[in-house]
This record gives sequence, structure tokens and C-alpha cells, in this order.
Amino acid sequence: MELSFRRLRGKDKSGRWRAYQSILIFSLLIAVFISLLIFFPSLLGPLGVRAKNFIAFYLFREGPHFYHLIGEKNGREIIVKANETLSVSYRDEFVFSYAATDVLGGRGVSVAIDGLEGENWLGKTWRGQTLVDETLSQLSEPKIGAVTSPFRIRIKYRQREIASLPIVVHVTAQDMIRFAAETENIEQRIAYLEKLLLSGGEKKVERLLAEAYLRAKKYDKAVHHYLSYLKINPGDVSALSGLARCYRELGQWEPLVPIYDALIRVNPSDAMLYLARGEAYSKMGKWERALENMKEAVKLSPDKVEARVAYGNILEKMGRQGEAIGEYEKATKLQPANINLHALLADARLKAKDYEGAIKEYQAVLKLDPKNAAAYANLAYTYGAKGDRVKEVENYEKAAKLSPKNHVILYNLGVALSKQGRWTEAEKAFRRVLELVPGDRDTLLQLAEGMTRMKRYREAVRYYGEVIKKRPTNAQIYVNAGAVYEALKDIPRAVELYQQAVALGGVDVQVYYHLYDLYRSVGKAEDAIRVLERLVKDNPQGKALNILAEYYLREKKTEDALRIAKKMVSVYPQQAQSYIALARVYGQLGKWEEEIANYRQALKYEREDDTIYLSLAQACERKGLYEEALKAYKMAFELNPNSPAAKKIRELQIKMIEKKLEKRGEE
Repeated sequence: MELSFRRLRGKDKSGRWRAYQSILIFSLLIAVFISLLIFFPSLLGPLGVRAKNFIAFYLFREGPHFYHLIGEKNGREIIVKANETLSVSYRDEFVFSYAATDVLGGRGVSVAIDGLEGENWLGKTWRGQTLVDETLSQLSEPKIGAVTSPFRIRIKYRQREIASLPIVVHVTAQDMIRFAAETENIEQRIAYLEKLLLSGGEKKVERLLAEAYLRAKKYDKAVHHYLSYLKINPGDVSALSGLARCYRELGQWEPLVPIYDALIRVNPSDAMLYLARGEAYSKMGKWERALENMKEAVKLSPDKVEARVAYGNILEKMGRQGEAIGEYEKATKLQPANINLHALLADARLKAKDYEGAIKEYQAVLKLDPKNAAAYANLAYTYGAKGDRVKEVENYEKAAKLSPKNHVILYNLGVALSKQGRWTEAEKAFRRVLELVPGDRDTLLQLAEGMTRMKRYREAVRYYGEVIKKRPTNAQIYVNAGAVYEALKDIPRAVELYQQAVALGGVDVQVYYHLYDLYRSVGKAEDAIRVLERLVKDNPQGKALNILAEYYLREKKTEDALRIAKKMVSVYPQQAQSYIALARVYGQLGKWEEEIANYRQALKYEREDDTIYLSLAQACERKGLYEEALKAYKMAFELNPNSPAAKKIRELQIKMIEKKLEKRGEE
């Protein structure tokens, strides 16, 4: 038993040794295999590399590696390896189902695509259009053909990028045109289309660029591109319509006509085209042509309100008010609930002084819209034009109640109350206007004039002062203000204001004479004369010329007197006074012949004036023409026995006898 037992133990020890040997050998083989994978993976081929990466990922916690993407492109299977590029065009459709990495089952692996929203596109379908558009948006210069996109496909493991794949986008001319058309930012669209056009883009780009400029309200540039495009496609209705809109916005009516001609040839039954062409003719002042087109528009679309209204407008401008009213009436019957049409018809009737008709239409507006303040205001104006002051005020008050902050209505209410003599109420209305529109000049004037009528001069000058601070160009304002200061006995300030009125010109001549008198009253004769000089410069009044001539003669200012007298003769060549003034100047200058000649000229226009004969006789006597002087004295005496000529006749006769005796003595 003992021997047997020993044998069994020896046998068991040998088996264990062989087992250890097997484990050791297997371990050595695994170690060798792992060493080869780690240090010489290429000896084992691609599988070796992947095995090495797999071991490094799981045993040594290194990052996983990416090998390829598996998916479909346009329904066909594709594999994109780590060192390859994804090719994309506008019409492509993709879905990636699996990303091959070291991660078993792909857990934590995601695929992100630049330009597409979302963190993981595995299993999702996406279109190439997005990448094409995103790529085009990043290009500094448009380019047709294969373009390397700035966007990439990014493979991530637990949000950390482990690889990325480049993308090549295949761009066509249509892609670029479509992209430009779909760009929302209009300035970007214009810039892109301009570059595309420079790069030799299709002519269609011209139209797109024109439309973009039109949308950006850059009408001149839009016109340029529309015209360029229409040279190639002259019948493009869309382009012609766009060009027409540009010209309308620019207010260039003449080039619009041939465009509408072309559009009408394409669609001769479009009433709106005739309306548009009629408008262009009206803007050019060609009323007959405008009327023809409006009439044709009405003929084509008799039930179109716009046509009736436009036709009526042209008739009004041509002075055919009755026919215009007829068109407005037809338009109103087509749309009886249209407030604007009733108001238009009312305005036309008011212009034609058909006050009852206008009132009826404004009341129709109020029936449709009882709270229409403008209708009450227009109704008030109509009653005022008719002379019904009570209803004028009544309707302005209703309008003001509905629109208490409308300063125009309040102003008109104030004027209407003032006309009725209800100044206290008018004043309140005007003050409310100033609360809404501080410093309103017309309202200040109304208050100033009202205070003047009420003889509240201190308040009047305050309002006039505020108006004058605004430097009005209406001379009458200064005249009225001057009159108020004159009433307050402030003559210097009144004179100053009258002078400002005169400086502006256009005032009544009586203002000049009044200012002349005021200057004289304060002893400023030279200033007074300057006022009349200004008057005769622009309006040579006979009275002013006579005053000036007398003044300059009296002051011995013969040059000025001669200038004024000659002006009198040139302005009033058939008035005796003109030649009398000139004769007196020549007399003061000692030019007896010219003096005598002008007195004789004066007698051609006034033969019954004894003073002219007297002056002529005196001039002839000074000249030594005694016979002629005696005849003139006698004519003066015949016309007026009380004339000093009676005494002068006797004196001259004696003088003539003495002259004869002297002459005989000398012989």
C-alpha cells in the first residue's frame, strides 16, 4: 500500500508539470503575438494595426482610432475611408449608418457635419444642398466646379474629435444663381451677384441683380442691369415690369411710355397697363394722351374703381369738372360703402361750388363713420364757403371734440369763431393750438390781429414780437405791427417796423407816404426822402416824384433835382407837371433856353393853366425875350385876372419903352 501510494504521487507531479508547461508556452505565444502587435503591427497587415489599436484602446486606455464611414449616397452604398474625401453636389442625399472605430458596438461614437445643426448625424438623412449653400456663403470669389469646402465631417468619441474628413463640393452655375436668389440679406445678395457677374455668370444674373437693387431701393443701378438684360431678352415681361417700377420710383416718366407700350402689346386687355401709361402721360403734362389711356382703361374694365377715379382725376386737371364728378359718382355706386370715394366726390363738388352736393357726400361719409373728424372738418369748411357761419362753427366744434389734439381743426375753429365775432372762444382755441404746436406763426398772427381788433395793444405787440423773431418775409406783418406800436405812441419802433416792411417791398404805396410823414414828424427829413427814393425806384409815383423834385430844388441839390425831373418826363411824358419840374431845374441852373422850351412843352398838355404862362413869361423876361414874355403875361392875365401877371404887364411895357429910348439915344 505504501509503495503504491508513492507511485501515485509521482505520477500526479508529472501531470502538473506538463500543465504548467502548456500554460507557459501559451503565455509566451500570447506575449510574442502582443509584442509583434505593439512593435511590429505592420507585419500582420491592416488587421494587425487594428488589433494593436484595439488593444491600446482597451488595455492602455489610449484614444480610439477611426477607420471608415459606411452609409448610402442617393440610394447606393458608400464607404468613406479615413484618408478619403467626401464628394457632394446639390442634388445628393446621404445617410451614414456606421462609423468604424476601435470602440466595440460604436457606443459613444458620433458623426458631426459642419454646416448642419445637430451633434450626431448617424442614421439621419441629409441633403447636399445645405453644404453647397454653406460653402458658397464662405467663398470670397464665386467659382464653378470642384471646390474644397471649409467644412468637414467630424468623428467624435464622447464629444472629443478623433478624426475629420474633408469635403469637396461640386458647384454649378445654377447652384450659384439659386444660392444668390435665396440669400435673405439683400446687401450680401448684391455683392455675391456682382462677383458672379464679373466671373462670367449667365445673363440671368443681370436680371437677378436688377431685382436685388430694386428691392434695396437703389433704382439707378437696377435700371442699368434691367436695360442690360433686356438687350438680350427684350420681351421679358417680368424685367419690363421691374424696369417700369424703377422709372416710377425715380420720377422719370418719359422712358416709361415705351415700356408700357411693350407691355400692352403683350397684354392688350390689361386695363391697369393703360392706367399706368396714362399716369406717365399726365406727369409729362400730355393731358390728351393721358385722357385717351384712362378712357381705354375704363372701357376695358368699367367696373374697376381705380380706373374710374384715375379718369376723373385727369378730367379734373383738364378743367372738365362736371365730367369728373360723373366718373366719381359711378365709382361711388360701384362701392357705396367706400368712405374715400364719397370724400373724393364731395371735394369735387366743393371745387365746383356745388355746396349742397358736397354737404350731401360729407354727410354720407359721416353716416358710414360717425366718428370721422376729418369729415366734420370738411363739412364745416363747406358751410363756411356757403356762408353759413353757424353751421361752420358747429361742425368744427364736433370735429375738435372727436380729435382734440388736431391743431389744424382747432386753428380753423378759431378762425371760424373769430369771423362770428366770438373772440373770447376763438382766443381759447388759438391758445390750445399753441399748446400743441408752440410758436405756430399763423396762430400767433391770428392772436395778434385779434388783440389789435380788441384794442388790447400790449398783448398784440407781444404776439407780433414772437412772429417777427421768426423773420417772416411777409411785409404786411411788419406794417400791422407798426400800426400797433403807433397806436401805443411808440413812434421810433413803429418807424423801424415800417422801414422793415418797405425794405421787403411789395407793400401798398400808402405805407411809403405814411413812413415819409412819420420821419418828417420826428425831424428826419433825409430819412423821409430816402423812403420816397426807394418808392420811385420800383414804383415811380407822380406824387413821390413831385415831392422829391420840390425837396431837391429847395435844398439846391440841382443834380438830384434834374435826375428826378427827367425821370418824371420819362414816366409821365404827357403830363404838364413833368415838364414844369424840369423847367424849374433848368431855371435854377441858369439854362434859360431849356427852361423856356420845357414850359412851352408843358403848355401843350395844359393850355388853361395861368401859372405856366406866368412862369414862361418870367423865363422869357430873364432871357431878354420881352415880346414873348409880354404875350405870356397877357395870356396869364386873360386866364386869371387876379394873377400877378397884370402888374408884370405894366412893368414890362414900361421896361420895353425905356429900352427903345435907350436904343434911340445910342443911335
